[in-house]
Amino acid sequence: MIPPPPEPTLPEELLLLAPDPRRGRPYCRSRFLEYAMAGAALAELSLQGWITEERGRALAALVSAADLSRFVAADRTRRGGG
Repeated sequence: MIPPPPEPTLPEELLLLAPDPRRGRPYCRSRFLEYAMAGAALAELSLQGWITEERGRALAALVSAADLSRFVAADRTRRGGG
């Protein structure tokens, strides 16, 4: 049985929604898209518990080497890299 495809991350979803299908270019200026991608990446990291916010600043969550290894393995599996 084939496993279901992984859910896209927020930055991936943004890249799918950004281009105008008729023109083939983003709906907004590239600088705005860069800011949106940075925000989407930070939001995704926050949703996964890898960063937190304190007084308007992003802080890396303290993780063990085992947690980091599990994250890398899960990401490889999600991307189909085994």
